[in-house]
Amino acid sequence: MHVVLSGSMRFVEALREVGRALEARGHTVTLPAPTPVGIDPQRFHGEALVAFKADFVAEHLRAIRAADAVLVVNVDAPEARGYVGTSALVELAFAVALGKRAYVLHTVGEQPNRLDVLALRPTVLAGDVEAIV
Repeated sequence: MHVVLSGSMRFVEALREVGRALEARGHTVTLPAPTPVGIDPQRFHGEALVAFKADFVAEHLRAIRAADAVLVVNVDAPEARGYVGTSALVELAFAVALGKRAYVLHTVGEQPNRLDVLALRPTVLAGDVEAIV
């Protein structure tokens, strides 16, 4: 199965770890594109920042369209347990709208968009990537 991973890039190592675990089980995995080496997004402002982000969003949505499933790697963050950020919520909703399988790695903790995530009815893996079928 082709699985696209989504989640906060602050936790890129967790995304990579989950990706390796899925690949070891025979899945094809797509991670969010990293910021190219030598580019500092904090140097962008206004429309340049919007354009920079738009390119990353478009690329990830194309990957979701081509995939079988989306897995939000929602690790604990200072903001919430099982944190799901705005971008991950958008990606999850896009996947659901396309009829893709939708997963979250952990239970979604109390946070502003918790109800929105739960309303999409993703399968909660309780940390077990082997439960992806």
